[in-house]
Amino acid sequence: MQFNKYAIAFLCGLAGSVYAQTPAVITSWTTQTAVYPTGFETQMGGSVIVGDSLYILGGNNTTDGDTRRIWKMKINPFVGFVQQTDELTSMPPQQNGVAGYAYINDQTVTTGSVIYIAGGGWNTTTNNRNHATIVKINPGTGAVDSITTTPFLPTYDPELGGAAITQAGYFYAYGGDSDSGIPPLYDTVQYAPILPNGDLGGFTTTTVLPDPGPPAGTGWYFPFSCTIGNFIISAPGIHSAISNANSTNTVYVASTNPATGAITAWTLQANLLPQALYGAEFVAVNNTIFCIGGRTIGGTRQNVVYRATFDPNTGTVGPWQTVDAQLPCFTLYHNVNYSPQSKRLYLDNYRAYYPAGTNLGVQNAVLVSSPLFAPPVPPAATDKEWSLYE
Repeated sequence: MQFNKYAIAFLCGLAGSVYAQTPAVITSWTTQTAVYPTGFETQMGGSVIVGDSLYILGGNNTTDGDTRRIWKMKINPFVGFVQQTDELTSMPPQQNGVAGYAYINDQTVTTGSVIYIAGGGWNTTTNNRNHATIVKINPGTGAVDSITTTPFLPTYDPELGGAAITQAGYFYAYGGDSDSGIPPLYDTVQYAPILPNGDLGGFTTTTVLPDPGPPAGTGWYFPFSCTIGNFIISAPGIHSAISNANSTNTVYVASTNPATGAITAWTLQANLLPQALYGAEFVAVNNTIFCIGGRTIGGTRQNVVYRATFDPNTGTVGPWQTVDAQLPCFTLYHNVNYSPQSKRLYLDNYRAYYPAGTNLGVQNAVLVSSPLFAPPVPPAATDKEWSLYE
C-alpha cells in the first residue's frame, strides 16, 4: 500500500515525472517454492520490503490458524530469489490471547524502516483490532527492535480495508468492515503524522471515502491502493455493502495537503480498470502503477496484470494496458511488493487457483517477476583461490 508499494514512487515524487524511468514489460513470473517451513505457508497476511528482505506479517496458516508470526525472507539482489527465511519476534496477541492479524493485505505499509498495520481481523470469534501496530526494524540486523500500538479514534476497527503513507510523512487508514457490523462497511478515513522516531501521533479524521454507486451507500471493502508523492491512488474494491455484486472498476486519486495531512479531494479517474476488481493489489514503480490479481463480480478469480501511467503534475491515471505477462495462477489474499535492490515484483502469502475452479490451497511459494530494470551485477572476484595452486 506504501514504501513496499511506494518506495520508488517516493523518490519519483522528489525528482518529478520528467525523470521517472518506465519499468520494462514483465516477460515472465517465476514460482519459487518452499519459502516457509512446512505448515507455515501463509495467506491473508500483510507484507512489505525493507532493505534487502521481504517481511510477511500475520495472516493465517494451517499450523496456527490465525497467526502473529513475522517472517523475514532475504532476497538475493542479483538473481531475485529468496535465499533465506528467518522467523522474528511475534506480534502481540489481543487481550483474549488470539492473534487478530488476518485480512491485513492492503492494511500493511512501511516507510522503509518501520512497518505499520491498520487494524486486523480474524477467522475465529474474537475482536477486530482498533489500533495501528508499529513494528520497528533494526537497520543493522533486520530484526525487530520493538512493537507498539496507537489507538484509532472510536469506533474504528477495520479489516479488509486500506492503508497508505505519503511522501510528507502521514499514515492513512480507511475503509474495511467493522467487527460489530454497525456500520457494515466504513467510509472512514483516519490519519496520523509519522514522528521522527517512527511512532505515530494522534489520529484525526479527514474527507470520507467517496461512493462510486449505484447502489447508494457508503464504505469500501477489499480496496487496493498505492501512493506516489503525496497522492493516494486507490480502487474501492467492493462498495456500499458486503456483496461481490458491488465490486467496481472505479479508481480514485486522493490529493493530500503535505503541511497538514488532510485529504483535500477524492477525484474519480476517467480511465477505469478494464473490469471490476476487489482484493487486487496496486503497486507503484516510479510513475507506473501495476494492478495485479484479485477477483471480480461473482467472486471469479483473476490472474490479471494491468499497468497505467500516473501523471503527478495533473494527479491523473492514464489508460490501463495489458502488456505484461499475466500471473501463472489465479491469486487471492495476496500482496505485491517491489524491491529496489533486485528490481523485481514479489507476490506473496497467497491462495492459488488454477484453472479458475481448482483450489490449489495456500501456497508455500513466492511469485517473482522478471526484472523491471537492469538488476545489479554481482561483484567480480578480485582474489584468486590460491589454495588451488598449493
